[in-house]
Amino acid sequence: MPPTTDARKRWSAILFDFDGTLVDSAPAILSAYRAALQDCGVTPVVALESGLVGPTLAETLALLTGSSDEILLAQLAQAFKTHYDATCALLTPAFEGIPALLKNLLGHGIRLFIATNKRALPTQQILIHLGWESCFEGVYALDSFTPAKSDKSALIQHILQAHHLPCASTLYVGDRVEDGVAAEANQLPFYFAAWGTPNAASGGKALPDHWTRLEQPLARAFMA
Repeated sequence: MPPTTDARKRWSAILFDFDGTLVDSAPAILSAYRAALQDCGVTPVVALESGLVGPTLAETLALLTGSSDEILLAQLAQAFKTHYDATCALLTPAFEGIPALLKNLLGHGIRLFIATNKRALPTQQILIHLGWESCFEGVYALDSFTPAKSDKSALIQHILQAHHLPCASTLYVGDRVEDGVAAEANQLPFYFAAWGTPNAASGGKALPDHWTRLEQPLARAFMA
């Protein structure tokens, strides 16, 4: 669903995914997974590649190990968090063009939010490192709540309700098919961010026609 010619009227708020959408977190995350697997003496059953970035930590560890052993998965999760929080998170760069995009959208009075599967702690660490603390009116992760939100659909629903955001003028931007599904579950239009790892994120499949695919994070793509 493309915007009208006046984004200031069409989009009053934009929700962004984080990993793979605003920041190129794949190298740092994969490095932390690799270190955690080595610590626990586990050989991954699938390749450590960028397509693993996006789902929750628990989902990815189950996929990497092919195991449902709760003790093993808990050990791996702790090892991942230790490596990632200590050294990897702050090595995460913004995608080229994202700082200018955020500045432009804010300049048009659009309210910005983050809705991510990423844990809240490293998300905040990266935002501070990039100097983006003041860009977003709200930053929400699944584990921002007790108990944690079950999935991104529930997370988006909370943001819409908590900030009284009208669905007709609120947009969600993400880099995975699952992000589009979560947007649709909340009756939001969806922009697919293809500037990161589009083939991995979409599984190489065609996207629904009513989703807008963006090849670059250019402000005019949100204004056209």
